[in-house]
Amino acid sequence: MLHLELLRHLINKDLALFGYEKSKFGILSPEIMDRLFSAPYLMNQILGFTALHLSIIYPTRKQEFRDRASQLRAQAFTLFRLEQPTIDVENCLTVFLFTSIRAFHVFSEKMTFCREDFGDFLHDFIEIFHLHQLVREVTNFSWRFLLDSPLKNLLELEESALIQEDLTVECSELLALVSSASIDPSARETFLEAIKSLQVAINASQRNHADQSTIGPIISWLVVVPPQLS
Repeated sequence: MLHLELLRHLINKDLALFGYEKSKFGILSPEIMDRLFSAPYLMNQILGFTALHLSIIYPTRKQEFRDRASQLRAQAFTLFRLEQPTIDVENCLTVFLFTSIRAFHVFSEKMTFCREDFGDFLHDFIEIFHLHQLVREVTNFSWRFLLDSPLKNLLELEESALIQEDLTVECSELLALVSSASIDPSARETFLEAIKSLQVAINASQRNHADQSTIGPIISWLVVVPPQLS
């Protein structure tokens, strides 16, 4: 019964789970529903994220939904490893959805139930970063194919949100510190590129575009930031 409750919540909320207006970018098209039901690892992952969402909006059932979210995410990853799907034209959308939702699941959980110790926070952030770099690996191969998928409009919107523009003040002090630091020049360039792209993401999240998720640009930053940062 709980899985039916999760599925109903998923269908009712659709992309509102990820901060988008459902009427603009609904993803539960027949093609994607087919992929959900034909790829158990994807179905388990998206239901796991749905359970996490319910744990936040229904405090009285918080632990029940959090436990189920963790179970479903673990089951999804086990199924994914057993299947070991190759990233090709046929299944790149399925793998992209899985890696993206898995990364966003961990991001949402770690940031919502954030640990106070800075060392723990840093450990969590590194885990989040590595998961989003897996999304980067998928998009590096399949971006042109994904732009022919039902996610086309959503992906193009997120891509346009990260267009370079004049940098504002949030990261200026950090840029100055890195610019003046006595570190390897190649490392400095990597850090500066990451900071500048973070500022672009912050700018995009503050524009209040009618269609755009405020969290979307920050998630996109975790994908586009140089992998050398790790």
